[in-house]
Amino acid sequence: MEIFKLLVRPENGLTAITYNMALSDPIYSGTLFEQIKYLNSLKRRPIIQMSTNGSGKSIKWWQEFASLLGPMDLVEFAVDGLEDTNHIYRVNAKWDSIITGIKTLRAGWPGRLNWRYIVFEHNYHQVKQAQQLASDLKMNKFHILIGDDRTPKNMKLKSRSWEELLNDIS
Repeated sequence: MEIFKLLVRPENGLTAITYNMALSDPIYSGTLFEQIKYLNSLKRRPIIQMSTNGSGKSIKWWQEFASLLGPMDLVEFAVDGLEDTNHIYRVNAKWDSIITGIKTLRAGWPGRLNWRYIVFEHNYHQVKQAQQLASDLKMNKFHILIGDDRTPKNMKLKSRSWEELLNDIS
C-alpha cells in the first residue's frame, strides 16, 4: 500500500488507473479494497478501469466491491466462451461465480460493465450466444478479439475469418 500511495498521490494528477491481468487477476490482490478506499478518499479520484475473469468470489465480495466503485468506473469481464468452453483457456475458471459476479455488480452499481471475448477454435461457434447473454445481463459492451502470439497453436482460430465473426455479431 505504501508504494501504491506513492504512485497515486494527488500531486501526480492521475485521471484514470487501469488494473489488468498482466501478472494476475486484480480481484485476487489482498489490498484491492484498501487501494480503492484510498482512491475514494482523494479529492480528485481517478477513474478505475479493471479487467478480470471474475471467477471465485462470493456475492458478499461483489457487493462490497460494487459499493466501492464509482459511476464512471469500468469493469471488464474477460470471459472466453460459455459455461462449457470458458474454462478451456481460463483454466480453473468457475462459470457460476463469474455470472454471479456480473449479476451482483449490475444489481448494485451503475457503472460500465463490459464483456471481452477472445475467439478461439473451441469457442467461435458461441460468439452470437455470448453476445446475447451479455445483453441479457445488461452489460454495456460486448467485444471480440482473436488470440495473439501467446495463444496455444491448438486453440488458434482456423474455421472462421474475422469478417465472418463480425458478421455473426452485427
